[in-house]
Amino acid sequence: MTDERAPGAADPAELGAAIEAVVGACGSVAIGELAELLERDVAEIEAQIAAAEAAPARGVRVRVRDGFAVFEVVPEYAALARRALGVADRRLSRAALEALAVVAYLQPVTRAQVSEVRGVVSDGVVRTLLERGLIEEVPSSDPVAFRTTTAFLVRAGLGSIEELPPLGRYVPSAAEVAELETEVRGQS
Repeated sequence: MTDERAPGAADPAELGAAIEAVVGACGSVAIGELAELLERDVAEIEAQIAAAEAAPARGVRVRVRDGFAVFEVVPEYAALARRALGVADRRLSRAALEALAVVAYLQPVTRAQVSEVRGVVSDGVVRTLLERGLIEEVPSSDPVAFRTTTAFLVRAGLGSIEELPPLGRYVPSAAEVAELETEVRGQS
């Protein structure tokens, strides 16, 4: 006989524990799927996650990032967690940060577009960002395009990509970059 907790348990502490168990097992779960699995409303799941965030003295917490519930180490213990993982101060190079900014603001964006905006070939830094899980390929895109991941949002401290600060007026939009690219290709 298994000892499976009933997802509809009335106790908020049990609901919090159930959320942590599912997110811990899955890594990240869409809020809607989590609510369905636990037989609760999305609003109730989000309220429980918000209440848990306010709980004192926790090393990890469940946060909502771009519509997904994810586990996150609290900032006070982030350096310790990185050290434990053997990635202490694995900071991104300036080139990688530039490429990551291009992807974040212009996504979905191709490797060629990243290189064009930066003015240098960016294959190596795009590969680094992929390896670190900060960007991913957009499924079924041709040519291959990239977008940021939930891991990027967590590392940047953002709830969604819409929380990125606005760009200066001299940076072209994704549509402007595409238009310029079309013009350049037409002249070749």
